Amino acid sequence: MDDSLQDCFVFGHRFLFSPEGHFCFASDYYFVWEPGEIAAVLGAETAEEFCRYYGVTESGNFEGKNVLNRLGGVQLEPEAQEKIESLLRPARLKLLAAREQRVKPQRDDNILTSWNGMMVSAYLDAYHAFGVPAYLAAAEQALTFLLDYAVENGRVYRTVRGGKGRLNGYLDDAACLASALLDAFEATSHRWYLEQAREVTEHLLERYWDETAGGCFYTSNDHEALLHRMKSGTDSAIPSGNATVAMVLLRLFSFTKEQRYYDRAEHLFRVFRSVMEHNAYGSSAMLCALDWYLRTPQEIVVVGTRGDVTTESFLSTVHQRYLPNRAVLVVEATRRAGESELALAVGKTSVDGQPTAYVCQRQACSPPVTESHRLDLLL
Repeated sequence: MDDSLQDCFVFGHRFLFSPEGHFCFASDYYFVWEPGEIAAVLGAETAEEFCRYYGVTESGNFEGKNVLNRLGGVQLEPEAQEKIESLLRPARLKLLAAREQRVKPQRDDNILTSWNGMMVSAYLDAYHAFGVPAYLAAAEQALTFLLDYAVENGRVYRTVRGGKGRLNGYLDDAACLASALLDAFEATSHRWYLEQAREVTEHLLERYWDETAGGCFYTSNDHEALLHRMKSGTDSAIPSGNATVAMVLLRLFSFTKEQRYYDRAEHLFRVFRSVMEHNAYGSSAMLCALDWYLRTPQEIVVVGTRGDVTTESFLSTVHQRYLPNRAVLVVEATRRAGESELALAVGKTSVDGQPTAYVCQRQACSPPVTESHRLDLLL
């Protein structure tokens, strides 16, 4: 499973990530193979095994040729599976090298702010899971690109073309960008990301919030005139913009303890209560945000220096667990001069100069721990 997931991120970086530092809209990369071509690269014996596991036949599965896939689901015991994987991994690399010699199909180089925001969040999740620095670097590059070109005086644009933001952004664009900025803050502890997330959120609430009934419209208050300003809490191909806003507000509350964020999120749940009751499947993202609100998150504070062995061990312990409702904050034992302390960090100090972790929930914090296995018990 790990290999399959990493293959997705490698594909995204190789085929969708541009030299300018953003993710493109889509790729038309769709390569096909014939058994003879595979045999020419791998040799007959390895090619036979490879074709069996990737469903390659003489008749093909796409216009007489083969799109490589493992949908056939050859089931093996774990030991046998690892043995065949040790054969398939180098085979895939050889075929990739051969494929790179082919003429590459076209790529749709449209730059959508919302989709880039979601890709940033995905790559940061991958960085936490696999510890690959390239994933973090790609995420930060894309965020820098968005902030340089897709945001102007707080206004988030829908797309970027020719180095300029174009078209009034929709709710999804601002919400996904704010969410990605919070993810970057958790991954790096750079306060700049948090401040940018707060700024984007402030402008979002100013321009999209319905001051009469609550909730966010899909279009801003300075968008071109429409017969009806849509306001939805249901998901489509991507999570609902209102659900994403609710999560952003709750996460901002965790870090800052500013009540206004919590109150806005609570209002969102009231607005879309009926939608969640009658269409739970279509309101999955909003229900996830509601779950955070009702259960309350685990707020994990690590006092230590990033890069320190113990600090990184704490973070690895957190990210190896499935904790959907959690906020992570890493703070230096010695705070930077002139930098105000976040509410979540108040009162958190290191023990005997060692990296130290706290787990807080419902306004109560655990005793400090200095060993990762003790943190694991708290989670």
